[in-house]
Amino acid sequence: RHTAENPAEPGLDPESVVDVTAALHPDGTFDWASTPIVRRDGRWRLLRIGYTSTGARPGPATIDGLECDKLDRRGIESHWAAMPAKILALPGAKGTVSHCVIDSYEVGGQNWTEILPAEFERRRGYPLGKHLVTVCGYALGTTGDSLKFLWDWQLTIGELFAENYYDRFAELCRAAGVNSVIEPY
Repeated sequence: RHTAENPAEPGLDPESVVDVTAALHPDGTFDWASTPIVRRDGRWRLLRIGYTSTGARPGPATIDGLECDKLDRRGIESHWAAMPAKILALPGAKGTVSHCVIDSYEVGGQNWTEILPAEFERRRGYPLGKHLVTVCGYALGTTGDSLKFLWDWQLTIGELFAENYYDRFAELCRAAGVNSVIEPY
């Protein structure tokens, strides 16, 4: 058992974690023959890590649609173009609408976006790669190594959330001549 009380406790050997993505075909089948790895004991634990929309809908709003990606600025930009920009373009909106409000947690958190691997490496100085097993509950290297990665993981997500959702929303509001109001928790 790996715990924070024993940060030197060994976890999985990083060399034992192998990315076999190249052997996965678009139809979901896996080509073992093209996987050049032989395990002496013949035992494998295969983790399939991917992402998909949670299907979360904005709430308590009554409009239909999916919640935006809060980690990639394209999410709030798409929302802005589809709603606030249209409202602010209506006759009489200028001078009447003075604030735009967003909140963020009715639908739960977010832990992935398309840009996350590149942003993580740029910000933290090392690739996500093998470390994703840690997000799945496995210690990689020592427990201390895994805790460091999880800290870096959460820090990166927090930075992306602040910069690409809150900060970008504020920029869009300023450009439109309205004040931004957020409900950060």
